[in-house]
Parts: sequence; structure tokens; C-alpha cells
Amino acid sequence: MAEPRIYTKNYVNAESLYTVSHGGSSIGNIYDRDKVSQWSSISATGTTATIDIHFYEGTIEAYRIIDTLMLINHNLSAFNLYYYDEATSAFILWQAFTAITGTNYIATITSRTTRKIRLEMTLTEPAGLEKKIGELILCKLQLDLGKDLDAYDVTFRQRAKQITLGDGSLHQVLIYWAANRTQKYEARIRLNMIATALAASLLAIKETGIPFLWYPESENRPDEIWFVHWTNTWKYKYHSPYKGVGVDLEFELKEV
Repeated sequence: MAEPRIYTKNYVNAESLYTVSHGGSSIGNIYDRDKVSQWSSISATGTTATIDIHFYEGTIEAYRIIDTLMLINHNLSAFNLYYYDEATSAFILWQAFTAITGTNYIATITSRTTRKIRLEMTLTEPAGLEKKIGELILCKLQLDLGKDLDAYDVTFRQRAKQITLGDGSLHQVLIYWAANRTQKYEARIRLNMIATALAASLLAIKETGIPFLWYPESENRPDEIWFVHWTNTWKYKYHSPYKGVGVDLEFELKEV
């Protein structure tokens, strides 16, 4: 898989409606951006478990264009993905997935426009366990940069309260914004000698002002995908006096 990539937001989010066959109480864990906390089925060790997701934008039903599926920190070895077909008023098989290995799985799927999907989970690895998912992401690819980053400086921000006690010792309290996360991602990035077309595509994303999913290291860190704002102004310079070589672009991303 080429990297880095920019995707739309995750359409599996707090605005959607969920119907869960086994274990609905923990469904929020599949979209909380905390890959450690998992949704887990209940009493589905020997049977199929399903999650139906009805997409909304605020209170308005929304059709989503989806061409990418990501499962982070999961234990599924076989599952089926369905989309809702308006013509037949039924769920139609989108793609069957078998012999899945590893705890993170990313797949490019046939692009569909739909307002509802169904995830049907059949087998786990090891076999016979409750089905578990840390993060479920359904989104659309916006841009495959297809070029390694020339500079990638990552920092994290956090909210903390520090109190100096009477004996001079320091007491610190961290503020958790998710069950297992106190920090949010930030990065400064530089791309050298990028073509005019790529720069124009990045500028178009920047100008929307809409946050997006940033997937910088799909091979080395496949479980790290960040929902970010592009926070700095457009900043570039020509790489050399010969302008045809391309431009050097610098930008900053901060997690929502």
C-alpha cells in the first residue's frame, strides 16, 4: 500500500444509529478513536454477530460514498460486509472476507453509495471467542500522496494539572478524553519536490477546512490513523531556481 494517504472522516461515528445483535452496550468503542477499548459481542462465541449502521449527519439521514474498510485491534478471521440496496429494500453482500490474519486489517473495496451497512462476523482467531473490534472505520480515499515524507516530526498534546505540594514534590493529574488516551496527535510535515498536480490536490483538501483521516505509516504503524485538522496556512517554496523541479511544502496537522 502506498503511503501516506488522506481519507474522509470515519462515517462510523457518534451520529450514526446502531443495531447490534450481541452486545450493544459497548458499541461506542468502535468509533471513540481509542484503539485499546474494544466493542465485544456477548454470548456469540458459537454464532454469527451483526452490527447494522445507519448513517446520519447530525439528525439528517446521509448517503455515504465508501471505498475503504479498516479494522483496528480486532480478532475476526472471517466476516461479511453488506450494503443496503434501495431498489430491493434489502442488504446485499458487498464483499466476503476470509482467512484474515493479524489484529489490524485494511481493505480497498468496490466504491458504493449507501445509507446503511451491515457487518456480519462469523469466525475469530483464535477460534471460539467473542467477536471484538477496537476501531471500525468506513471512509473514502481522498488522496494517495504516493511519496515518502521528507520530514515528519510528531508531538502530542495533553491536558494536565500540576500542583507543587508543601514539601516541594510535584503532583500531576492527566485529563483523559477517551478511556485509554490522554494525548492527541500533532505533526509537522515537509514534502520536497512535489509536482504541481499533487500540490493542487493538497491545496484543495486544505481549502475545504474539513477535518480528515491522515494515515501516514500504513506499513510500520498500521494501527495509527488520525482524525486531524490542517492548522497552518498554505506554505511552500520552489525547490530550485528551475521551477519545473517542483515545490517544497510544509504543513501542520493536529488531531481533532
